[in-house]
Amino acid sequence: MYSKCGNLTYARRIFDTMRERTVISWNAMLVGYSKHGERREVLELFNLMRDENKVKPDSVTVLAVLSGCSHGGQEDKGMDIFYDMTSGKISVQPDTKRYGCVVDLLGRAGRVEEAFEFIKKIPFEPSAAICGCLLGACSVHSNLGIGEFVGRLLEFEPENAGNYVILSNLYASAGRWEDVTSLRNLMLKKAVTKEPGRSLIEVDQVLQTFHPSDCSHPRREEVSAKCRNY
Repeated sequence: MYSKCGNLTYARRIFDTMRERTVISWNAMLVGYSKHGERREVLELFNLMRDENKVKPDSVTVLAVLSGCSHGGQEDKGMDIFYDMTSGKISVQPDTKRYGCVVDLLGRAGRVEEAFEFIKKIPFEPSAAICGCLLGACSVHSNLGIGEFVGRLLEFEPENAGNYVILSNLYASAGRWEDVTSLRNLMLKKAVTKEPGRSLIEVDQVLQTFHPSDCSHPRREEVSAKCRNY
């Protein structure tokens, strides 16, 4: 509870005073550190778990640590942990989520080519989610070559507008406007639409939602007038 709320100091204090720790308590602390970007603490606690050797890591443990490494720029540490898993040093079988974490890990670090080669070696057909991670990394790091190849993801998720938009943006950044137009036409042909982004704000304990061109709010005129005054 405390780790979910971001009070990691108090959560760790309770964790340290526990007489007996199960894999659930270890995971709760690790997930808390991972979600709140405490990459050093994630690795230190994971190492402590392995050194004590009283509780074995499970799939949730590995996912939390890999996610922490991914968001914390610790890709080499994350790869070491993954290889410990595949070599049997960590008794967890890698699955789609674990492989996806590694692709995200490498992609965030700009190691797009390495992530692409990693996907080629996955011992099963890579899921749309895994390919989506790589496509997103290609967009961030402007790697059109791999991004175009991974565009076959459109075959796996033909109704996912986000994939079309990412690939379209890659084409646009490379000045390939004909390809941008072709993709947009394909979206129209398949009736694929991207859900607009939304903004949420709580006023008097009531959650208000806004999105572009929204005319449904009962006080839209007041809201628009207020915004114009700023």
